[in-house]
Amino acid sequence: MQLGLRRLLIAIVLQTAVLFSFPTSAQDIQAHSYVDPQGFFELHPPEGWTVQEYSDDPRGKVAFFGPQKVELRILVSASDFSSAEEFVDAGKEIERNIGIDTNIRIISFVGREAIERTFIYNGTKFYYIDILVGNTYHNLAYGAPPELFDEFSSVALASMATHTPLTNDISDDDVVIFAVAKIKRLRELGQHQAAATILEDTLVLFPDREELLMLR
Repeated sequence: MQLGLRRLLIAIVLQTAVLFSFPTSAQDIQAHSYVDPQGFFELHPPEGWTVQEYSDDPRGKVAFFGPQKVELRILVSASDFSSAEEFVDAGKEIERNIGIDTNIRIISFVGREAIERTFIYNGTKFYYIDILVGNTYHNLAYGAPPELFDEFSSVALASMATHTPLTNDISDDDVVIFAVAKIKRLRELGQHQAAATILEDTLVLFPDREELLMLR
């Protein structure tokens, strides 16, 4: 599957590496798990954080909001990466193109191979974990104002550690549906060139799909 995600997944301004420690107990995360309505994952969110679902988005997508602009987001989308190394290589290519060191690296996250990224963007400090699951990738993203980042990192990381994929693969129809959702979202954000790249790359695979042709 060739979706052009290599050029788009990691093209964000990234900075600085951050060290984290997990809490000694799980008292600050909910006892009951949140199950993605699309069926892609489940996890135990931080206790007391509000949930925002995106019912119109076919991808696995949810946000949990804590106090003072602290957030935890999960996004599942189609992937054409065959390995974590390939993901990292793509990230480093983006780094060279934009002239910024993104600190992207492969780590072991709760016993699973994952890709770690840390950065500051638009006044928010982020910590990303990306996990390749079959022909999808799961992006776990914790964000907070820099002055609050350390205060809430333990509960956010504890919640992220409970993330469990529920399915390994998606169908060709899902690939198209995910691509359409991504294209529309990028256009909403004003990233028209990125949207055009995904559209053209997806049309190479599915040249007769009406829902793609309508976006030209």
